[in-house]
Amino acid sequence: MPDPPDNSGDAARLTTPKAAENIQGSSSFLASDLQTLRVSLQSIYDGLAVVDTQGEFIIFNPAAQKILGLGALPGGPRMWPEGYGLYRPKGRSLYPPDELPLARAMRGDTVTNCEIWVRRSSQPKLTILSVNAAPLQNANGLVLGGVAVFRDVTRQKQLERQLRVERDTLKKLLEAREQERTLLAYDLHDGLLQDIVGAEMILSGLQAQCEGFAPSAAQELSKASDSLRRAVCEGRRIISGMQPMIVDDHNLVEALAALVDDFSRDTSMQIEFVHFTHNSQVSRQIQATLFRILQESLTNAIRHSETKNIVVLLTELPAAIQLEIRDWGIGFDPKHLPKRGVGLRSIRDRTRLFGGRCRILSRSEHGTRIVVRFPLQSATESLDGQDASPLD
Repeated sequence: MPDPPDNSGDAARLTTPKAAENIQGSSSFLASDLQTLRVSLQSIYDGLAVVDTQGEFIIFNPAAQKILGLGALPGGPRMWPEGYGLYRPKGRSLYPPDELPLARAMRGDTVTNCEIWVRRSSQPKLTILSVNAAPLQNANGLVLGGVAVFRDVTRQKQLERQLRVERDTLKKLLEAREQERTLLAYDLHDGLLQDIVGAEMILSGLQAQCEGFAPSAAQELSKASDSLRRAVCEGRRIISGMQPMIVDDHNLVEALAALVDDFSRDTSMQIEFVHFTHNSQVSRQIQATLFRILQESLTNAIRHSETKNIVVLLTELPAAIQLEIRDWGIGFDPKHLPKRGVGLRSIRDRTRLFGGRCRILSRSEHGTRIVVRFPLQSATESLDGQDASPLD
């Protein structure tokens, strides 16, 4: 067999003089295992640091030096915060030496996903680290030191922050849009619609006095009056669709029930609304979102499903509010959205934007089931986009 490669040069770059003494001395630090690790540490992208019980570095791989901008520092944990420029998140204060993940690992603790900011005068550009650390133990469980693996997540954090800003902006735009629609609905109701109602009343009065009119004139008056009555009904329908009928934080059930009633009157479908709620407060933001989702879902079902029956179910779960819309129509393949896909995507996007989860289940000739769920904490307080719901 060929001789093994000579990795002595790599080992020299990955250890300190103190480490060499520990490995060759009586520390029983499993030197052969560490030597095996050194062969592969040159190529990994994550920083890796291993220390003994005194906090002296035994392994400090090239990625660790690249990420931190410095090599292995002597002196143990007390030298690391100032030497490497390690700060608590937000960068207001240096990380206390004893609380650093690797220092905790030396005491037997396991640390996962600890965020540390790195900044110093010689390296002013901010670096954000995600650090995992664990104790290094022998077969008997004796702690011989600690190991830390860390990576640069600066770009990831920047993208997450940008996403949060964009999502907050979109939320505000949607809220502004709802306010504009509500104001426009009020203007239509108090202005244009009232004028139409007034004109219809005038024509009705003229009809009562048209005994001496020519038959054709009386007929035209009747047509005009009918047209105005239809205009009033259409105006009220438009206003109802523009303005979620939600007056306060306790009115979600009434709002959805009224919406279902409006759709039922305008179609030949049988639409049933069932609710199991406990009067929990739900924010106006989530109420409006549920209202729009139901509005879009019913519109899609009426236009495309060819069903005669629709069931709407509002349920308050232990930690969530859930809305389900089900029909028994022709269905479709959710993986290949039909022309109505824009509406379905709108439902998904609205749900995710406000911290919820959405499932769209459908099969040809077996109908469609749309389920949206919002965590009650997100539905009652400000949203941060987190969701512990198991619903995908």
